[in-house]
Amino acid sequence: MVTLHVGVLLEAGVLTDVAADGAAGACSWTVSQVNCPAKNAVTFRWAGDEGWELSGTTTLQPGESGTAFVLAAGPDPRVELLSKKSLTSDDIQTHLSPLAPPLTKELLDRLVALSEHTQPNVRRAAVQNLHSWTWGSGLGPLPATAPVPVPEGWLTDRSEDPFWGVRRELIDILRDFRDRQRADEVSTAVDRLIRDPDPRVQKAALLALSSVSKNGLLEPERAWASAIRSIETPGPRGRAAVITLARLATSLDADGDIDPVAALEKILQHHPRLGWKFWAAWRNDIPFREDWAFQLFSTTSGLHKGLIVHWSNTDPDGLAAVLRRWEPAAPHSERFNSTSGYLGKTTITSLREAAGLPELK
Repeated sequence: MVTLHVGVLLEAGVLTDVAADGAAGACSWTVSQVNCPAKNAVTFRWAGDEGWELSGTTTLQPGESGTAFVLAAGPDPRVELLSKKSLTSDDIQTHLSPLAPPLTKELLDRLVALSEHTQPNVRRAAVQNLHSWTWGSGLGPLPATAPVPVPEGWLTDRSEDPFWGVRRELIDILRDFRDRQRADEVSTAVDRLIRDPDPRVQKAALLALSSVSKNGLLEPERAWASAIRSIETPGPRGRAAVITLARLATSLDADGDIDPVAALEKILQHHPRLGWKFWAAWRNDIPFREDWAFQLFSTTSGLHKGLIVHWSNTDPDGLAAVLRRWEPAAPHSERFNSTSGYLGKTTITSLREAAGLPELK
């Protein structure tokens, strides 16, 4: 058996247009592979529309696997243009814009090579343009199931680039990377970037943790542990960590090391405004506490309707006590009136009184 992993440019055709010569029987096609029985070498070729070609590993011996791509047929004069010594980032954007002709394999390889260029902005532009070739959304030039055109080790190498802009662009690739077989490489790069010396890179990496985890490239427990360490960091990096911890509520259960109550206590100390967001995300795992709720109402500018309604159902008397303490008498603030509006359907008399709502008839 031989297996060819193939990425077919969406405008070129479909995977079943890849033919195999020399197979020892009928081949089968999956979403991203061609599998053929083999006793001798099997050579693969493009049998679809003209103007496209299969490039990469196209001949396999029995027991082997390889990777290839169906891209535009060469030669492409842009390869020479992107090889000049005086290359700038604008040259990359011009020749590889969405309106430019489809890439050949040679040009795609050149783009990967440019990510190691001597000029920082050229490296950054190359990484930026490779994003769409690696993402798993299905909106790029290759299907969401296709192999990625960057070699193994490329992600970790780029995570050590001396220019912060390259490392920042890499985070977008890591966030959307589609090859789960390279999860170890992704997690290694992410671990480096959440400790990056540049705060802009570190913030972006912390925000990306939940997406990397959701895509199956990082265990959610590791994402939680990485973010929890940054809660006490002041400013945007700490806030990014809190946002990630809130997002992880959809993929984690509160148990053992996953302690949302302890996390909220730290958040209220260091980033109280985001306490609304985090508590709302983990509302089923964090019991109502009057002191914490009063802090949110009295010292922040936010509100969260879903969380307030949840409190009215789980501890209406506690919420009523907080409201009476927050604004015991009219005239009330706009935030108090908004809170009262959220509680309009409650039937708890004490809570209606505290919220300034009329009696139910």
